[in-house]
Amino acid sequence: MKGKTKWIWIAIIALFVIIAVAVYIKTLNFDTTLAFSVRDNVSKEWVWNSTITLENREIRGYFGKDFVFTHLKPGKAVLEIKAPSYVSRKLELTIKKGRNVIDKPIYMVGYEIPNLDHFIVFTDNKPTGVALEIRPVGKDKKAVLNHPCLNIRLICRVSVQIKNGIPVQAPTESGSERGKELFRGVVNWKWDPTPETVFRYSALVPYSSIKKSDAAYWVFDFLFLVPDPRKISEKEFESVVKKILTFNSQKKLTRYLDGYKGKIHYYIDTSWNVKAQS
Repeated sequence: MKGKTKWIWIAIIALFVIIAVAVYIKTLNFDTTLAFSVRDNVSKEWVWNSTITLENREIRGYFGKDFVFTHLKPGKAVLEIKAPSYVSRKLELTIKKGRNVIDKPIYMVGYEIPNLDHFIVFTDNKPTGVALEIRPVGKDKKAVLNHPCLNIRLICRVSVQIKNGIPVQAPTESGSERGKELFRGVVNWKWDPTPETVFRYSALVPYSSIKKSDAAYWVFDFLFLVPDPRKISEKEFESVVKKILTFNSQKKLTRYLDGYKGKIHYYIDTSWNVKAQS
Protein backbone atom coordinates (compact mmCIF):
# COMPACT_ATOMS: atom_id res chain seq x y z
CA MET A 1 0.00 0.00 0.00
CA LYS A 2 2.84 2.33 0.91
CA GLY A 3 4.52 1.60 -2.42
CA LYS A 4 1.32 2.44 -4.30
CA THR A 5 0.94 5.75 -2.42
CA LYS A 6 4.54 6.64 -3.21
CA TRP A 7 3.95 6.16 -6.94
CA ILE A 8 0.77 8.22 -6.79
CA TRP A 9 2.73 11.15 -5.30
CA ILE A 10 5.46 10.77 -7.89
CA ALA A 11 2.84 10.84 -10.63
CA ILE A 12 1.24 13.97 -9.17
CA ILE A 13 4.59 15.77 -8.91
CA ALA A 14 5.50 14.72 -12.45
CA LEU A 15 2.16 16.07 -13.68
CA PHE A 16 2.80 19.43 -12.03
CA VAL A 17 6.26 19.57 -13.59
CA ILE A 18 4.87 18.77 -17.03
CA ILE A 19 2.20 21.47 -16.66
CA ALA A 20 4.78 24.04 -15.49
CA VAL A 21 7.09 23.26 -18.39
CA ALA A 22 4.21 23.45 -20.83
CA VAL A 23 3.14 26.86 -19.49
CA TYR A 24 6.73 28.13 -19.73
CA ILE A 25 7.12 26.87 -23.30
CA LYS A 26 3.80 28.41 -24.22
CA THR A 27 4.97 31.75 -22.82
CA LEU A 28 8.19 31.56 -24.81
CA ASN A 29 6.38 30.67 -28.00
CA PHE A 30 3.44 33.04 -27.82
CA ASP A 31 4.50 36.17 -25.90
CA THR A 32 5.09 38.94 -28.44
CA THR A 33 7.93 41.26 -27.43
CA LEU A 34 10.00 44.15 -28.80
CA ALA A 35 13.58 44.74 -27.67
CA PHE A 36 15.39 47.96 -28.60
CA SER A 37 18.03 50.43 -27.48
CA VAL A 38 17.77 54.22 -27.08
CA ARG A 39 20.97 56.29 -27.06
CA ASP A 40 22.09 59.90 -27.00
CA ASN A 41 23.40 60.82 -30.44
CA VAL A 42 26.65 62.38 -29.15
CA SER A 43 27.59 60.40 -26.02
CA LYS A 44 26.05 57.09 -27.19
CA GLU A 45 24.83 56.76 -23.60
CA TRP A 46 21.46 57.07 -21.83
CA VAL A 47 18.75 59.58 -22.67
CA TRP A 48 17.58 61.19 -19.46
CA ASN A 49 13.86 61.22 -18.58
CA SER A 50 12.68 59.64 -21.81
CA THR A 51 9.08 58.56 -22.38
CA ILE A 52 8.71 55.61 -24.74
CA THR A 53 5.24 54.59 -25.90
CA LEU A 54 3.94 51.66 -27.92
CA GLU A 55 0.37 50.31 -28.21
CA ASN A 56 -0.85 52.72 -25.51
CA ARG A 57 1.79 51.47 -23.10
CA GLU A 58 4.66 53.45 -21.64
CA ILE A 59 8.22 52.94 -20.45
CA ARG A 60 10.15 55.69 -18.64
CA GLY A 61 13.90 55.83 -19.21
CA TYR A 62 16.49 57.50 -17.00
CA PHE A 63 19.95 55.89 -16.90
CA GLY A 64 18.92 52.83 -18.89
CA LYS A 65 19.74 52.24 -22.55
CA ASP A 66 18.10 48.88 -23.38
CA PHE A 67 14.35 48.31 -23.16
CA VAL A 68 11.74 45.60 -23.82
CA PHE A 69 7.98 45.78 -24.35
CA THR A 70 6.16 42.50 -23.64
CA HIS A 71 2.66 41.13 -24.31
CA LEU A 72 2.24 43.08 -27.52
CA LYS A 73 -0.38 42.64 -30.21
CA PRO A 74 0.99 41.68 -33.65
CA GLY A 75 0.39 44.18 -36.44
CA LYS A 76 1.24 47.73 -37.42
CA ALA A 77 2.42 49.96 -34.58
CA VAL A 78 4.24 53.23 -33.88
CA LEU A 79 7.10 53.43 -31.40
CA GLU A 80 7.39 57.00 -30.11
CA ILE A 81 10.25 58.37 -28.01
CA LYS A 82 10.25 61.76 -26.31
CA ALA A 83 12.64 63.37 -23.84
CA PRO A 84 13.15 66.94 -22.60
CA SER A 85 15.49 68.94 -24.87
CA TYR A 86 15.66 66.16 -27.48
CA VAL A 87 14.13 65.95 -30.94
CA SER A 88 11.30 63.40 -30.70
CA ARG A 89 11.41 60.19 -32.74
CA LYS A 90 8.63 58.08 -34.26
CA LEU A 91 9.25 54.67 -35.83
CA GLU A 92 6.59 52.81 -37.79
CA LEU A 93 6.89 49.09 -37.10
CA THR A 94 5.30 45.81 -38.06
CA ILE A 95 5.15 43.69 -34.92
CA LYS A 96 5.28 40.00 -35.68
CA LYS A 97 4.16 37.25 -33.37
CA GLY A 98 6.98 36.23 -31.04
CA ARG A 99 10.26 38.03 -30.45
CA ASN A 100 10.94 41.31 -32.27
CA VAL A 101 14.25 43.19 -32.15
CA ILE A 102 15.39 46.57 -33.50
CA ASP A 103 19.01 45.75 -34.21
CA LYS A 104 20.46 49.26 -34.40
CA PRO A 105 20.26 51.78 -31.53
CA ILE A 106 17.71 54.54 -31.84
CA TYR A 107 19.70 57.76 -31.54
CA MET A 108 18.14 60.85 -30.00
CA VAL A 109 19.46 64.29 -30.95
CA GLY A 110 19.73 66.74 -28.07
CA TYR A 111 19.48 70.45 -28.84
CA GLU A 112 19.92 72.26 -25.51
CA ILE A 113 20.87 71.99 -21.85
CA PRO A 114 17.58 72.99 -20.22
CA ASN A 115 17.49 76.32 -18.40
CA LEU A 116 21.23 76.86 -19.08
CA ASP A 117 22.60 80.21 -17.94
CA HIS A 118 26.38 79.70 -17.96
CA PHE A 119 29.25 77.26 -17.47
CA ILE A 120 31.67 77.13 -14.55
CA VAL A 121 35.09 75.53 -15.00
CA PHE A 122 37.12 74.16 -12.10
CA THR A 123 40.83 73.70 -12.80
CA ASP A 124 43.21 71.25 -11.16
CA ASN A 125 46.89 70.70 -11.86
CA LYS A 126 47.68 67.12 -12.81
CA PRO A 127 51.04 65.52 -13.70
CA THR A 128 50.38 65.81 -17.44
CA GLY A 129 48.32 69.00 -17.65
CA VAL A 130 45.55 71.17 -16.25
CA ALA A 131 42.35 69.18 -15.72
CA LEU A 132 39.05 70.93 -16.38
CA GLU A 133 35.84 69.95 -14.62
CA ILE A 134 32.92 71.62 -16.37
CA ARG A 135 29.58 72.31 -14.75
CA PRO A 136 26.55 73.83 -16.54
CA VAL A 137 24.54 76.15 -14.28
CA GLY A 138 20.87 76.94 -14.76
CA LYS A 139 19.06 80.26 -14.50
CA ASP A 140 18.01 79.15 -11.01
CA LYS A 141 21.75 79.23 -10.07
CA LYS A 142 21.75 75.48 -9.54
CA ALA A 143 23.90 72.92 -11.35
CA VAL A 144 22.17 71.12 -14.22
CA LEU A 145 23.07 67.50 -13.49
CA ASN A 146 21.21 65.38 -16.05
CA HIS A 147 20.90 66.75 -19.54
CA PRO A 148 21.57 65.92 -23.21
CA CYS A 149 25.18 65.52 -24.26
CA LEU A 150 25.63 68.31 -26.77
CA ASN A 151 28.23 68.64 -29.50
CA ILE A 152 29.92 71.51 -27.66
CA ARG A 153 33.17 73.07 -28.81
CA LEU A 154 35.38 74.26 -26.00
CA ILE A 155 37.95 76.85 -27.07
CA CYS A 156 40.62 77.64 -24.53
CA ARG A 157 43.20 80.42 -24.38
CA VAL A 158 46.08 80.37 -21.89
CA SER A 159 47.96 83.57 -21.05
CA VAL A 160 50.63 84.63 -18.60
CA GLN A 161 49.01 86.27 -15.58
CA ILE A 162 50.59 89.67 -14.97
CA LYS A 163 50.13 92.55 -12.55
CA ASN A 164 51.73 95.97 -12.90
CA GLY A 165 53.37 94.74 -16.08
CA ILE A 166 55.19 91.74 -14.60
CA PRO A 167 54.18 88.09 -14.08
CA VAL A 168 52.56 87.48 -10.70
CA GLN A 169 54.43 85.27 -8.27
CA ALA A 170 51.48 84.46 -5.99
CA PRO A 171 47.70 84.18 -6.37
CA THR A 172 46.04 87.58 -6.38
CA GLU A 173 42.41 88.61 -6.07
CA SER A 174 42.48 91.81 -8.14
CA GLY A 175 44.54 93.91 -10.50
CA SER A 176 45.74 91.05 -12.72
CA GLU A 177 45.83 91.20 -16.50
CA ARG A 178 46.55 88.88 -19.38
CA GLY A 179 50.09 88.88 -20.67
CA LYS A 180 51.64 86.84 -23.46
CA GLU A 181 49.39 84.22 -25.02
CA LEU A 182 50.76 80.70 -24.58
CA PHE A 183 48.01 78.56 -26.06
CA ARG A 184 44.85 78.88 -28.11
CA GLY A 185 42.80 76.01 -29.49
CA VAL A 186 39.91 73.59 -29.28
CA VAL A 187 40.11 71.29 -26.27
CA ASN A 188 38.62 67.82 -26.55
CA TRP A 189 36.32 66.79 -23.71
CA LYS A 190 35.00 63.54 -22.27
CA TRP A 191 31.48 62.70 -21.15
CA ASP A 192 30.92 60.85 -17.88
CA PRO A 193 27.65 58.83 -17.85
CA THR A 194 28.04 57.73 -14.21
CA PRO A 195 24.67 58.49 -12.55
CA GLU A 196 26.08 60.13 -9.42
CA THR A 197 28.66 62.39 -11.08
CA VAL A 198 28.23 66.17 -10.92
CA PHE A 199 30.60 66.87 -13.81
CA ARG A 200 29.40 65.31 -17.05
CA TYR A 201 31.97 67.19 -19.16
CA SER A 202 35.69 67.08 -18.35
CA ALA A 203 38.85 67.88 -20.29
CA LEU A 204 42.61 68.20 -20.03
CA VAL A 205 44.90 70.90 -21.41
CA PRO A 206 48.30 69.16 -21.71
CA TYR A 207 51.34 71.06 -20.49
CA SER A 208 52.98 70.06 -23.77
CA SER A 209 50.47 72.27 -25.63
CA ILE A 210 51.33 75.38 -23.59
CA LYS A 211 54.38 77.40 -24.65
CA LYS A 212 57.27 77.51 -22.22
CA SER A 213 57.61 80.66 -20.12
CA ASP A 214 58.83 81.88 -16.74
CA ALA A 215 55.27 82.49 -15.58
CA ALA A 216 54.30 81.22 -12.14
CA TYR A 217 50.57 81.54 -12.84
CA TRP A 218 48.34 81.41 -15.89
CA VAL A 219 44.99 82.81 -16.94
CA PHE A 220 42.62 80.35 -18.64
CA ASP A 221 39.87 81.86 -20.83
CA PHE A 222 37.11 79.51 -21.95
CA LEU A 223 34.64 79.93 -24.77
CA PHE A 224 31.81 77.40 -24.99
CA LEU A 225 30.04 77.12 -28.33
CA VAL A 226 26.73 75.25 -28.14
CA PRO A 227 25.09 74.62 -31.52
CA ASP A 228 21.41 73.92 -32.08
CA PRO A 229 21.54 70.93 -34.48
CA ARG A 230 18.03 71.74 -35.67
CA LYS A 231 19.24 75.05 -37.12
CA ILE A 232 22.90 74.62 -38.08
CA SER A 233 24.72 71.80 -39.86
CA GLU A 234 27.91 70.24 -38.54
CA LYS A 235 29.80 71.55 -41.58
CA GLU A 236 28.70 75.15 -41.02
CA PHE A 237 29.44 74.88 -37.31
CA GLU A 238 32.98 73.66 -37.98
CA SER A 239 33.61 76.62 -40.28
CA VAL A 240 32.47 78.97 -37.50
CA VAL A 241 34.89 77.35 -35.06
CA LYS A 242 37.81 77.76 -37.48
CA LYS A 243 36.94 81.41 -38.04
CA ILE A 244 36.71 82.13 -34.32
CA LEU A 245 40.23 80.84 -33.72
CA THR A 246 41.56 83.67 -35.92
CA PHE A 247 40.08 86.51 -33.86
CA ASN A 248 42.31 88.48 -31.49
CA SER A 249 39.67 91.03 -30.53
CA GLN A 250 36.91 90.19 -28.04
CA LYS A 251 34.69 92.79 -29.70
CA LYS A 252 35.08 91.20 -33.15
CA LEU A 253 34.51 87.76 -31.67
CA THR A 254 31.21 88.64 -29.98
CA ARG A 255 29.99 90.60 -33.02
CA TYR A 256 30.68 87.59 -35.24
CA LEU A 257 28.95 85.15 -32.90
CA ASP A 258 25.95 87.44 -32.46
CA GLY A 259 25.39 86.98 -36.19
CA TYR A 260 24.61 83.32 -35.43
CA LYS A 261 22.02 84.10 -32.77
CA GLY A 262 19.53 81.24 -32.54
CA LYS A 263 21.94 78.84 -34.24
CA ILE A 264 24.79 78.97 -31.74
CA HIS A 265 24.74 79.92 -28.09
CA TYR A 266 28.03 80.95 -26.53
CA TYR A 267 29.25 81.25 -22.97
CA ILE A 268 32.48 82.65 -21.52
CA ASP A 269 34.29 81.76 -18.31
CA THR A 270 37.74 82.65 -16.94
CA SER A 271 40.00 80.98 -14.38
CA TRP A 272 42.69 83.15 -12.78
CA ASN A 273 45.61 82.01 -10.63
CA VAL A 274 46.09 78.69 -12.39
CA LYS A 275 49.45 77.40 -11.25
CA ALA A 276 51.93 77.08 -14.10
CA GLN A 277 53.88 73.90 -14.69
CA SER A 278 56.88 73.86 -12.37
